[in-house]
Amino acid sequence: MKIAWIDCFAGISGDMTLGALVDCGLPIDHLSTEIKKMNLTGFSIKISKAVRSHITAKKVNITYDETKQPDRRYETIKSLIIESDLSEIVKIKSLMAFEILGKAESKIHGIPLEKVHFHEIGAVDSIIDLVGSIIGFEYFQIEKIYTNPIPLGTGFTQTDHGVMPVPSPAALEVLQGYPIVHRKSEFEMTTPTGATLVRVLSEGILPEKMILKSQISGYGAGSKETDLWPNVLRMVIGETKLSAPQEQLFVLETNIDDLNPEIYPYLMERLFKSKAKDVFLTPVIMKKGRPGTKVTVLAADSIVQDIENILFSETSTIGIRRYPVERNILDRTSKKIKTRFGLISVKISILNGREIVHPEYEHCLTIARDQGVRLVDVYREIEAVNRK
Repeated sequence: MKIAWIDCFAGISGDMTLGALVDCGLPIDHLSTEIKKMNLTGFSIKISKAVRSHITAKKVNITYDETKQPDRRYETIKSLIIESDLSEIVKIKSLMAFEILGKAESKIHGIPLEKVHFHEIGAVDSIIDLVGSIIGFEYFQIEKIYTNPIPLGTGFTQTDHGVMPVPSPAALEVLQGYPIVHRKSEFEMTTPTGATLVRVLSEGILPEKMILKSQISGYGAGSKETDLWPNVLRMVIGETKLSAPQEQLFVLETNIDDLNPEIYPYLMERLFKSKAKDVFLTPVIMKKGRPGTKVTVLAADSIVQDIENILFSETSTIGIRRYPVERNILDRTSKKIKTRFGLISVKISILNGREIVHPEYEHCLTIARDQGVRLVDVYREIEAVNRK
């Protein structure tokens, strides 16, 4: 399995993440080509070398004319992404990111999501940092991303909303339920953009039993310089497997007999967006012979509180059962295979030395739509190539 470990000992921001990806080998031409698919104009991306405490890192500098860049609301950025030619997976994750950030701003400022005005986040450099980082992880075909606990910093910072405490209210809101650590600093260590990337992409803290075979490492430089620590973000990309064949997870379940059934698809969508490993519904007969539904969620320990909050807030349940489980998992990897439709991404699991090929649904869906063919024909082509 190909993973990325984000070692954010000095915090995390969008430009630090993008810089680390570039240092790992993300081509600037590929990044620029993909970003232009959003119909953003009037900017340029430049990469420079920066040294922080004798560590050489990449610094991403995005220049633009502020007078030609409008203030953007949540709905405006959402339309930019939806109407773009970005890949489906980049669109989905980018939309998730701005929804999470928008809801945080909505709660903090007490206004509806549709009216949220992104100031710093709506600027073209922040959009590029966020969407560009998601593009970068897709370029490397990263299957899972892990971090260490996120340091937030202390003090105050100047924003378009005025002077704000550090950690910023938005960053703190976004990281609710995620492991954080207090560290005294001279400036903001984790920005709302950085916090959002962690929330959307990360599976949680790197497991102690995980063995990582490092292939690439890179460093992204922050804008500030300090004598307290190297102000860089370190990223390691490599192949990994658990030293034991089990994955430690939690099962959360609840029985419900009084919920409008139209709510369940939305509930499942929210749970999956919150990084649930699996969600499924089972019909059950409850007290007094009433038909009901058992909601079952499989989740990592780091997001159990988030999952419980969603179940309590989005359903009529007043109680949730929770118990630890071990899940056996097969070794997995990803690659692209050559077909008559072009290169197609597949996942490969290994059972007793035999490879089992699983088509990547999102990639197959994009090919079917772009080439005007049936999705089932794309699947059959993969099966035929695999048989050969």
